[in-house]
Amino acid sequence: MSTLIVIFTSILVSATTINHDAQPGRSKAFIDNGCRSNEPHLPLSIFDRAAVLVDSACPYSAWTQAQECLSYSPFNDGLQFVCRSHYTFGLNVHQTTGTFSFWIYDQPYYQNMARYPSSCATSGPHICYPALENLNWGIMSAQYESGGWWSSFWDTTVSFGDLNVHKVIGKQLSNGNMLFIGYTDTDMIKYCTTSPNLQTVIDSGTVASGLNYWGFDCNGGTAYMFYYDASLNVFYRSTTDGVTWTPQTQYNIIWPEPYTNNLLFWQQVAVTDAGNPILVFDNLDNDDYSGGTYPYLSKVYISIASGQPCIEASSPYTRSWYPTVATSGNCVVVLYHVARASSGIDSLAFQDVIAAVSNNGGNSFTEYINLISILTNRPGLAQLSKRLDLTRGNFFYFYCTDQFINHDPIWHCWRDPEGLDEAYYYVGWNEFDSGLEEEQKQDVGVQNAMLKAYPNPFLKQTDIRYMMQDSRCTIMEVFDAVGRNVKSFDLGSCIMNHESVITWHGDDDNGQELPPGVYFVKLQGENLTAIDKLIKVK
Repeated sequence: MSTLIVIFTSILVSATTINHDAQPGRSKAFIDNGCRSNEPHLPLSIFDRAAVLVDSACPYSAWTQAQECLSYSPFNDGLQFVCRSHYTFGLNVHQTTGTFSFWIYDQPYYQNMARYPSSCATSGPHICYPALENLNWGIMSAQYESGGWWSSFWDTTVSFGDLNVHKVIGKQLSNGNMLFIGYTDTDMIKYCTTSPNLQTVIDSGTVASGLNYWGFDCNGGTAYMFYYDASLNVFYRSTTDGVTWTPQTQYNIIWPEPYTNNLLFWQQVAVTDAGNPILVFDNLDNDDYSGGTYPYLSKVYISIASGQPCIEASSPYTRSWYPTVATSGNCVVVLYHVARASSGIDSLAFQDVIAAVSNNGGNSFTEYINLISILTNRPGLAQLSKRLDLTRGNFFYFYCTDQFINHDPIWHCWRDPEGLDEAYYYVGWNEFDSGLEEEQKQDVGVQNAMLKAYPNPFLKQTDIRYMMQDSRCTIMEVFDAVGRNVKSFDLGSCIMNHESVITWHGDDDNGQELPPGVYFVKLQGENLTAIDKLIKVK
């Protein structure tokens, strides 16, 4: 008979008594004392095959996958990555579009003692993090980019109390308000609901106490907070407004138990567009973990519904772990590390980064993509953004490599007594089979070809080029990121089937200059809607 046990930060009891924080190793609540790199800072857009080198920064930014350093918004095509600074303090924020058409670097924006930052791809956007107080955990903190995406106009930090949190994750609710979850070093899960600009605290309190964090996400109008107890009972609470929470409900996971002794290690959750949670976790062979060598025998699973058998996302591999999950539409992508067959051990372990793809809601996985198969430097600490770009059929991810020596970054964060090497962070995108018909993708390209702006991003003005095939199309409109009509153009004098140009000076209908941010220009015909995104920078 097999048993299942769990690793986290305290002693837990299940079918057998086990140590939940197996040593040697650092728990998820580890505080590093900081380090300063001797190498130059590198906020550079250097393409390395499918990924871009965006920063040289502290690897502890991404230590554990509870916080989300990378996030994507399908609504405005914004991608944001946040990491610890090159120095002992501060945070760097990097923003681009879903096509990596340009990069905005805000470095270092927050300049105090923050740890484990999270990116929030909201309409704002936002970032959040625990800020240390006298090198102790930790103040729940967040920032809002009031100038909008790609503007570099960040407001000052807002703190929601010294709650001893070591993780802070933020999501935007469907009503526009922000919901922040903080996990403390005493296993309490706190929450704080605020206005979008963070200036008004609407509600705050405790979601759960004495229980272990599994994951948090918000999509489809519902925010879910999952957690579990010492006997591996999994629970959740949900909210739609950040004020009223559902009672604690048990989520029945049918544990797969592939080994004689099983060890639950890393967990995460993502919520579908329909508001249904998908749980991901890895299951280690505890006998190998206890007496073998790193990297260990392990498998990755997802659970798509309470009471249903879990589905393996790593079936082609034997040493798979450290998973994250993303979902949009009916697609699910699971990212994890897989030890190469010729991998070394401990710091010399070489782990590929694999993306398993499902286009049937996670019921099965039919595509396995090795994102770094030809790399010679060992990657690690990889994560997905939780939302996908279904229009283009892309997912987004990041990983890091050791800046000084070709060693496994996970090993250095988890097991190395020093563990202070700086890291190169790479952000990438990759195509996947979304299940959409090719004709649908082609139609999108045809529509966008009717409308194009250059330069884009722009500072003072941009030329909008368009071609009309419908004489009943006489209006071109510009909308801001929240859908308000800010500018209209009369196209009555244009020539059908002939390219025309309108120059927009970044102003509204009253001639007032609009702030930097994202705008959308729309050309509407009876049988055609063409939309292009415009980015006004400072």
